[in-house]
Amino acid sequence: MRIVLLVCCLLAAKVQAQSEADEAPVSLRFQSIELRAALQILAEYGGVNLIVGDSVGGELTLELDEMHWREAFDVILSSQGLIAREQSGTLIVKPASQSPMQDLETRVFALRFAEAAALKNLLRIEGEAKCLVDERTNRLIVTDTRQALDEHAQRIAELDVPVSQVLIEARVVIVSATGSKQLGITWMGSAEKSVNGGALRAGSRPAESEQAASLPLIDFAATAAAASRFGLGFADSNASLDVEISALETSGEAEVIARPRVVAADRQTALVRSGVQIPYQESTSSGATSTSFQSASLSLQVTPRIAAHEKVMLALKVNQDTVGQTYSGIPSINTNAIETEVLVNAGETLVLGGVYQNDVNKSVSRVPVLGSVPLVGRLFRRTISSDERHELLVFLTPKILP
Repeated sequence: MRIVLLVCCLLAAKVQAQSEADEAPVSLRFQSIELRAALQILAEYGGVNLIVGDSVGGELTLELDEMHWREAFDVILSSQGLIAREQSGTLIVKPASQSPMQDLETRVFALRFAEAAALKNLLRIEGEAKCLVDERTNRLIVTDTRQALDEHAQRIAELDVPVSQVLIEARVVIVSATGSKQLGITWMGSAEKSVNGGALRAGSRPAESEQAASLPLIDFAATAAAASRFGLGFADSNASLDVEISALETSGEAEVIARPRVVAADRQTALVRSGVQIPYQESTSSGATSTSFQSASLSLQVTPRIAAHEKVMLALKVNQDTVGQTYSGIPSINTNAIETEVLVNAGETLVLGGVYQNDVNKSVSRVPVLGSVPLVGRLFRRTISSDERHELLVFLTPKILP
């Protein structure tokens, strides 16, 4: 009974010592040691069986410090162009060129959702294994061991899944309000008096008496043709005086609404655009002219990223371009744009405040000296004031599609 207990204790101690040796790092320093001897030392240290083929030979110098014995074993194999295949708990070492191809199998994986070229980079292909891509049928052709092929099949099944999609509904609202006031006055008159058999004339053109009454002495009328006008005059045989007051007040409001919608896959950029191409002439280096085009369009570019708890991160770029005034025969483009990145709950509407512009102008034209006199100066000047307001608002509602 004592002998049996002693044997059991010795075996347990040996197993524990071997386990500690497997985990302990090893340091090797050899000068011109035979390759077979170096492999045998590491196999003995790791407690594994080893078979080295006759074609394996040569010498090497190595200095390895604090490495696991299997890592050191694999480094030596890799440096000498060797491979080790495990069979029934025994490591069989031979040149990589002599590895039997009958241990490898080929399997074709048809992909439904993922791109074969992108998925190939996620598979772990080692040694003689290889992976080919058939872009026409979107398939992977993998050559590897049966165990490795089963692992590849499991990984492909986990990755070849449909990507969630997001519907983004946007409303782009441009609100404009304009107002202007104009107040002006026009003086017209002429006078004539006989002096020593001659005539003394006064007016806008005293030398041309026939036209003097039709030309203004002071012309500060409202510039708009639709202005209201009120005139008052006095005339006798020798003189005439007319005054005309013109006034105009205008106001207007405009609201432009656009509703672009786009569906995008998770982490994929989508773009929807609607507008017009404006042609313009452009000079070339040779002096000739060519026709080029500039876009004026409404566009929505979005990249959604689905986060946890039904939230969506949106990278947005919204443009609202319209054709503006024409300068020297070339139309201008009024541009409104928002570019941002926001986090929003799926199904909720997010309001993005855009550009707010308020343009206030006031101009006064007057007769020197007379136009500056208090109260009376109003009869010798023209006043024009304008107020324009523009605001851009964007409403966004993302929805995760099932």
